[in-house]
Amino acid sequence: MHHVVRARYSIERGRGWQAELWISAARDLALELACLRPGLDASYGRELDELPAHVVVGFEETLVRPLDRDALLCALAGRISILLRESPGAVDAVAQVEPELRELVRSSFTS
Repeated sequence: MHHVVRARYSIERGRGWQAELWISAARDLALELACLRPGLDASYGRELDELPAHVVVGFEETLVRPLDRDALLCALAGRISILLRESPGAVDAVAQVEPELRELVRSSFTS
């Protein structure tokens, strides 16, 4: 949750590169979680390419392209969905934070 909150604040502050860094960190965490279930080595991306196609569906959509607010919010929303999808072992924690995470991309707030 930390990464997505920091990304959201960075977006609101107009700090595109900082937001991209946090959004990418959230994607990297989700990829690591995806590797854990089948027992793949995620350190330094060693076995990321061994993930089945049905697992990596949606990850490409979370790549940040332009650094404008809308693109960053879209990428952040994708990261949130993938983080939640790849966190089935933390069911109780996911249930607690999912509404807050989803609200981060719906609401507009200032820093």
